[in-house]
Amino acid sequence: MKKTIFILFFSLLFILSGCTSGNNTEKNTKEGEDPDFISILGASDGGTFFLLANGMADLFNNELDGDFSAQTTSGTNDIIEKLDDGEGELGFAQASMAEDAVEGEGFFDDNPQDNIVGLSYMYPNVMHIVVNKKSGIKEPSDMEGKTVGVGEPGGGVEVDSKRLLDALDLDIEDDIDAEHVTGDQGSDMLRNNQMDALIMPGGIGASNTVEILSSDDFEVIPVPEDLIEDLIELNPAYLELEIPAETYPNQDEAIQTYAEANWLYAREDLSDDFIYDVLETLFDNQEKMLEVHDSMENLELDKSQNNKLVPLHPGAKEFFEDNDVDVDS
Repeated sequence: MKKTIFILFFSLLFILSGCTSGNNTEKNTKEGEDPDFISILGASDGGTFFLLANGMADLFNNELDGDFSAQTTSGTNDIIEKLDDGEGELGFAQASMAEDAVEGEGFFDDNPQDNIVGLSYMYPNVMHIVVNKKSGIKEPSDMEGKTVGVGEPGGGVEVDSKRLLDALDLDIEDDIDAEHVTGDQGSDMLRNNQMDALIMPGGIGASNTVEILSSDDFEVIPVPEDLIEDLIELNPAYLELEIPAETYPNQDEAIQTYAEANWLYAREDLSDDFIYDVLETLFDNQEKMLEVHDSMENLELDKSQNNKLVPLHPGAKEFFEDNDVDVDS
């Protein structure tokens, strides 16, 4: 009898232990894990994504626990895939491409990325079409038959380039001589007269854009109103935008163009506390981020939900609600 009671007692302990363990596992999964090493994914060197990733890594290393570092990638789609695969924790992307990723459309056709969530709007990704003045390109349609830099394969610049060319009824493979290069590589090719035009979406005042435009041999061409309307029809995340006069060297007049919202994204499986701390630190240090890049003038709570096309991380939702931001609009 005693032996039977003894066995029953330890059997009950085992069952209770198993139930408790299961509940803890569920809780940990829900709350996520705080990583010791945090990769912030930017694009290529010299572009705005990487400059901001590097600036954020410096800021977070000074303010938060963990080892933060900036990582280069080939662009938005690569960043999204790496986040989804757990090869990075935070990263930048164009809003419409993140939406495609979550819904399994476009580049991510039938391959939805289910570990991607939004943190905050960052800044407008402004279309710059930089041309060699000797090329004869005065408006985007003049790129037909020309050598044009369209971004790295699979990157966000290539997606934007294809959309621009689609709106012009031009095929990226047949109607132009496409060079799949980074912004820095394309700038070098422009300088060496190996290229007629370079499609360079990015923040206003990006260092690689300023550098190439410091020579009077190159300019940013305007985008006609009717073409912008066609582009917005193709991608409602686009919006009309004007680059103010004297933004760049040798630029006396404002330039009509268009832009898309760039957002900061994260893995969904990161803890709410970690994401809350990241956003609190970021918004509390806007002035420091402005020293990294002028685009951080857009890092404001009342702009944080601009062009939100992907659900927020629960930690981000909590942070913004605590700061009286309407996250449901």
